[in-house]
Formats: sequence, structure tokens, C-alpha cells
Amino acid sequence: MKHMRRIQAVFFAFLLCAAVPYMVHGQPTIDGTINTSNYQQLAEWTQSDTGFGDHGILELWAERDGDNLYVFVLGEAESNGNEFYLFIDVDSQSGVASGTQLPSGNDGLSPFASFQPTNDFETDYGLRLQSGVNNDPNDDAFVSIVDYVAWESGDAEDTFLGTLPNDGTTVSVDGGTYDGTTLAYNDTGDLSSHTGVEGWELSIPLSAIGASPGDEFQFLAMYGADSFISANTLPEISGQSGTNLGDNPDFTGITGDQHTTPDPLPVELASFTAALDGTTAQLQWETLSETNNAGFEVQHAAPEGDFEAHGFVEGYGTTDTPQQYTFRVDDLAPGTHRFRLKQTDFDGTSTLTEAQTIEVALSQLAMLETTPNPMRGAGTIQFAVQEAEPVTVSVYNVLGQRVETLYDGTPTPDQVHTVSLDTSTLSSGTYFVRIEGATMQKTRRVAVVR
Repeated sequence: MKHMRRIQAVFFAFLLCAAVPYMVHGQPTIDGTINTSNYQQLAEWTQSDTGFGDHGILELWAERDGDNLYVFVLGEAESNGNEFYLFIDVDSQSGVASGTQLPSGNDGLSPFASFQPTNDFETDYGLRLQSGVNNDPNDDAFVSIVDYVAWESGDAEDTFLGTLPNDGTTVSVDGGTYDGTTLAYNDTGDLSSHTGVEGWELSIPLSAIGASPGDEFQFLAMYGADSFISANTLPEISGQSGTNLGDNPDFTGITGDQHTTPDPLPVELASFTAALDGTTAQLQWETLSETNNAGFEVQHAAPEGDFEAHGFVEGYGTTDTPQQYTFRVDDLAPGTHRFRLKQTDFDGTSTLTEAQTIEVALSQLAMLETTPNPMRGAGTIQFAVQEAEPVTVSVYNVLGQRVETLYDGTPTPDQVHTVSLDTSTLSSGTYFVRIEGATMQKTRRVAVVR
């Protein structure tokens, strides 16, 4: 099952609290440099002063698939021991209740040993990234995770996950409870040098935090130094710019919800498949429920091409009844074709699915197509061959005289190749484009107009 849905803003300085759907994008590469096409944005810092100078958190992004939770925090941690904090609520887990001060962690070297905020949502796990402590941007950063689910009394278990180079190098956790977790941090030294893509990135197996594919997550994020928290939070606290929250803040005392709440799922997508029938792509998808769903734009990327809109299928608006959809794309050329859906709400919000891929093999010795026909000024010739052999693609007039050779070589089999025909020097009339090889020949008539 996949979910396509919106996610509301979250709390920064490292407080993250938003419901995250099933992945509808590509799987993120954990390298500390964000590819936004693989994530959904949860929050953005829009105020002028983080309270910590030229340092802090700018944006929060997250995504998940059936195996992992992915989080990216854009920003920069000053290299004197400052921290990004991230708190997570897993729908099916029971951690520290809303309004209860979090226990200290049991690692005396970790800032969680003294950092005990009171969150206004249930908190199951807390993570921190702590910058180096030598005022050197080349120092490594340190990451650990606190388990509030298993906590009963005393200190909570604070597990060190690894030391991260500041250049985006991926670090993997090997063994233990959090086996398979991957982390990276790309540091720019200050926010003035930030280009909008660098920060802390992580993936953590759902099994490591007791989550299932059907769970929703809420997050809370903030930036600070040990237990002292800056003004820089997501979701933003209105009017907080430049006013730090101080030691171990109590978020229940701040007006409004200092966490995100799950949005309704605009579309809960159960399946999306693409199958080949001859040279026709048969697309099928099913939704489990829909909320304010305007419909689906079908996008197609031809071999070596970019995605383009190919058609639109109207949705059912709002329904909790499963719905089935079909769409076909005919006359596909040989090569690799990709298809995806762009689901759009009535308010214009849209989400892309992962692409489905099909391969179309050449079913004949040669393929030759000319566009447009008739041609005025210039045209395009596409050709493909089934077997590797030397071929020529030439233009002949009605007397059988060769006017021009467009291609002379050995093309890669089962791939569409494109050449251009400049007709500006040709007289109006009928011409023939011919592909010739040792085992085949094919001709197309083309009209030239001036």
C-alpha cells in the first residue's frame, strides 16, 4: 500500500511532528545533500533570527517506504557542540505521554543527559546530532538515539549511533537494535554559506523503532546547545524570532499545538502497475480512499526523454470506497518507457508516484518514422534496428537520386535513434527516406512544402 498525501508544517530547532505517508517518490540516497524529489516537505523556517546567530535549521523533510523512515533536516550546526534535536511519535508505540517531562538519557557524554523538555505530544524516540566541540567546522559530528518506549523509571537508554564526517560521508550502523540505520551530515560552516541542500540526513528501519508499514509518524524538531533551546523551531512559534526558549522548555505552556497533526489522506493508493500489450502500455491503479481528489495526470517519458503529460483521469472527489482506474498509451517506440501519476487535489496540491517502467522490443527488422509529414523547413527521422549491422539512412527524390545521407554507421539494436532533416534547401515535392542494411530495407514517403 502507498499513501499520497499532504503533510503539515512541523516544529524546528529540532522538534518534528508530522504524519508521514508511504513513499511515492524515489528512495533517498543518504549523503547529506537533499534531492527534494525523494521527500515531502514538512516545515520551513521563515523568521529572521534563529537566536543563535548565523546557525540553525531551515527546513524539515521526511518520507518513508515499507522498510524505512527517512528524515532530512536542512541547516547548519555551529561547530562548538550545538545540537539538532529530533523527537518522534510512532503511531503504534507508547512512549512518554504528552505533558510529561522527558527523562534524562543514561549516556553522560550525550546532551540528552541534561536535556529534558516537556512536549505536547507523545514522544517515543529522540535523536540528536551534536557538532564538534573545537570550533572547527572540519570536526566530526555525533549522533545518538534515546528510547522512551522502553523507559519505565530512572534514565532512558541513550544509544550512540556513530561519528559523522562533515562532508556528507555515509555512516551505517552495523549490529545492535538500530542495525541498518544510515546517517550523513553535510556542514557548510554557517547559514550564509548554505546553498539550500545541505544538512543532516538519516534513514532508520521501521523495525528498529517498532513501527509497521501502516503506522503514521509525528515529529518535533529544535536547535540548541545542550538543554538550552533557541528560537528556531518548527512548526514556528509565532513572533518567536530572536527570543530563545531557554533551558528545557515546556511546550504545553505555549499557545496552540507545538506539533503537527495528521492531515487527511487525499489519496490512499493501493497499487499502480504498467503492463505491455504489443506496443501498448496498459496502466492500472487502485485507490483505497480519496479526499478532495481532482484526479490523476498520466505522465510518460519516452526512451531517453523527460516526463510529459499524456492525459488526465478524473478522480472521485471524496470517497472511502476503493476505486479502480485504467489508462492506455498506444504505439510505443522500441526502448525503455517510464510512466507515473501526478495526483492533484482540488486546491492544486499534487503528489507524484514512483515511476513504473516497461521495455518495448523491436518486433521487426527495422523501424523508420518521419515527423512531421509534410515537412516545412525541418523534420525528424527516427529509426531502430533489431540486429547490429551497418546501415545508412538516406533521402531520395522521385527520380531515385540520393539527395542526402542522414546517417551512416552501426546503431545500437532495439534503441530509437534520431536524426534531423533540413528541408530548407529542398524543392517542394515528394521525397523518400530509406534505411538500408545487409538484411533489411524500409522506406517512408515524405512531402516537403515551402
